[in-house]
Amino acid sequence: MKDVFLFTFRQNTKGKGFVFSTFIIPLIICVVGIAVTIIAAKPDNPQENVPKNAERLYITNESDMEYVEFKYFGLMECVVGRSVPENDDKAFDVVIMNDGDGYSVKVSAPAWSSLKDDDASAIMPDIIAYVERLGRVNSAKKEAGGMVAGADLMKAYTPVNVNVGTEGDENVNIGTVFFETIGPMIIVAILYMMALIYGQSIGKIVISEKVSKLMETLLITVKPSSLIAGKILAMAFMAVLQMTMWVIGLVSGIGFGHVIAKGINPDYTNYVIEIIKMLRDSGGGLAFSAPVVLMSIAVLYVGFLFLCVFAGLIASPVSKAEEMSSCFGIYQIFIVLGFLAAYFIPMNGDVSPVLDKVLHVVPFTSVFMLPGDILIGRISIALSIVYVIILIAFTVILSLYTGKLYKAQVFYNGVEVNPVKRLFMPLKKKARR
Repeated sequence: MKDVFLFTFRQNTKGKGFVFSTFIIPLIICVVGIAVTIIAAKPDNPQENVPKNAERLYITNESDMEYVEFKYFGLMECVVGRSVPENDDKAFDVVIMNDGDGYSVKVSAPAWSSLKDDDASAIMPDIIAYVERLGRVNSAKKEAGGMVAGADLMKAYTPVNVNVGTEGDENVNIGTVFFETIGPMIIVAILYMMALIYGQSIGKIVISEKVSKLMETLLITVKPSSLIAGKILAMAFMAVLQMTMWVIGLVSGIGFGHVIAKGINPDYTNYVIEIIKMLRDSGGGLAFSAPVVLMSIAVLYVGFLFLCVFAGLIASPVSKAEEMSSCFGIYQIFIVLGFLAAYFIPMNGDVSPVLDKVLHVVPFTSVFMLPGDILIGRISIALSIVYVIILIAFTVILSLYTGKLYKAQVFYNGVEVNPVKRLFMPLKKKARR
């Protein structure tokens, strides 16, 4: 098996395609991660949305802010305590009021102004952000009796996370919910694409000797079960190597980008890191912890190995190239159904405990669900171990069955039977020679 593994691995890693997928794509992912992080670190410039002919804000402060001064917004002068006079046609009226725990802001352009309502709408988000920051500074100074330390002042200026809630529900962070939903979906989509791509490759390699009539020569030195095991493991190892390089590229891009971004903008907040921290806090420190990350990666690899073995099983009874399409229709059906079940059923949000356990036990759905659920701490470590043991058991059983089926069908010369039906032929019956 070792010789078959090494031979298959070398044969499939010689081309430019392997070099591109294994080294160039991770480099591209890393560069993109750095670029996106640096772009996100660009300091906000309120002046960008300020109309060119706007020069002043006339602010009526009806809120409880008394420890801050409204002097400048961007390059615009702030005049506090009065409305826009009729001789000023380049100013906005701004009214600030208390609104529960926060503030409400109204921005308008007077009738005689050269500014328009669209200009007021454009500048509104930046003024709201400006008022929110001053509101936090005001609260910090109020608690300190008018004086506040520099560190506390910087903390007050840090942007807050936006929460949404419905009546009767606890507040839920939008970013956390988004990350909890999208994170596992990304893993599902990547594994799905890898299963389809490498499933086809494994099928072609499994039947290559049968099609080229080299089987008799190979079997002089290699057992049939060792032959197929070496081929499947070589392809699975190659795919795992590529996936690992992609992950390294992504993590490196975010990490290097974060360091560079902090150098450009010390006030920059990496929301990916912040959301991960929130997930860890909400999950009791379980989500994205080192043990969970390692277990999630291990489960991803085990699940992918299961799909590779299943592809080998489907290809085992095939003896002609033209039979591949009919056999691999079965493979694609199982992969697509497992993908859809893992992707869409949990999105309903009302999955029963029994159905949830079934989805985590059945290997064709668990391979897509377990890595993401473990990573974000949706299931406990103890339960994760149980599900992983079940998945490993299915993989081992399927591997043994695949080896026996391949051996039984390697020289099949009996009555012509569709290769799909050969998958279910009793293995105790020896193939006719």
